[in-house]
Amino acid sequence: MSNAMDMHKMLDEFNKSVFEKKWLEFPHKKNVKKSYAYKCICNSYITYINKMMNCGQKIDPSQCETFADVSDYVLYFINYHTECMNEETKAKFFTIDNFYKELLNEVTENLKLHLLIGMKNITETNAFSPEMVILDLLSNFNLNTLYRYKQILDKDNRSIKLSRLFTKAFQWIKNAIRVMESGQSTDALAIWRIAHELECVIIILNKYDQVLINKYFENAKYLPLEFANEEDIEFSDLGAELEEERKNYKAKCSKNGFINYGWLLAIPEFRAKKINLAFNNSVQHLSGQSKRYSSYKKACKFVHQSPASLIVDQREVYYLAWEELCVTLTNLTNEMVTFIEFFNESNGGNVVGDYRKATVNYFNQLNAYRKKQFSKMRLYNNLTP
Repeated sequence: MSNAMDMHKMLDEFNKSVFEKKWLEFPHKKNVKKSYAYKCICNSYITYINKMMNCGQKIDPSQCETFADVSDYVLYFINYHTECMNEETKAKFFTIDNFYKELLNEVTENLKLHLLIGMKNITETNAFSPEMVILDLLSNFNLNTLYRYKQILDKDNRSIKLSRLFTKAFQWIKNAIRVMESGQSTDALAIWRIAHELECVIIILNKYDQVLINKYFENAKYLPLEFANEEDIEFSDLGAELEEERKNYKAKCSKNGFINYGWLLAIPEFRAKKINLAFNNSVQHLSGQSKRYSSYKKACKFVHQSPASLIVDQREVYYLAWEELCVTLTNLTNEMVTFIEFFNESNGGNVVGDYRKATVNYFNQLNAYRKKQFSKMRLYNNLTP
């Protein structure tokens, strides 16, 4: 009996500490009575668990909402009801028993529905899985290097712009990792698609001097035209300039293709080939990543609504997203090695340190987990959009 009481007391203290943390972070305290919210959270959590146990369906306990989840939900749910009330009505809201019962029922029914319709995805991984940790560690290593040596790298325009592109790419990878850990593999694949496009751009820019990098950023002046009406483009000076450049190129090229990839024409050998300015023909091809176009197409397919999002096995999407994130992270890290070694050489010394040597251990771990993941990817090659 004593042990049961001690356990109950310990759980109560733990829940109180969770609530206090959530209350501290909650920005709308003036709209919520603290003691009322805590009472509602505790009763909501107990009622929610009882409803899930008696719902007639097999429930994975790991997918149920935690006390912290319920705390967040209830606090914002109460705020939703009280935000537009005057002080008199708000005071009544927290004293009328019927309001409390209705609120309790509405909260628990919503939490139950949240689980039953699969809003909390069953995930193939989590934040502490070693295959996710190594991706995160290598991303952090690159970001820390860029941050640590920012003042050194920011000495010339080429380094400033490339280091910012690298930073953005690694941030996209970390975003994809976080999303994948929560079970949203399809969304992670969509984020990888953005990271891959930036990866291809970085690989190309890292081969050339300041002229191409300047052209890449200068070409951004055309971006407003991508979403403008045709008549607005036709009668604007910027639109006329764009059309003139397209005519001078003398090759099949859409307006959007030129807006996004026209900067590549600053490369003489590319301009001479008169290639259509589409992602796979231009940026992906020049960066040596053409073999990954099928993965890119799958990512595009899953981003846009189609039967594929309902039919395909989410485990296959997870393996595809994880593998492509590995390749992108590996390529970007190798480009960082080239970038830093070029910088060291240009500045007459080992300014940033032996970055290549520092990456070896990360690559060894990453490759080991890639082998393990490949052994699980039974249906990987059959993944069809």
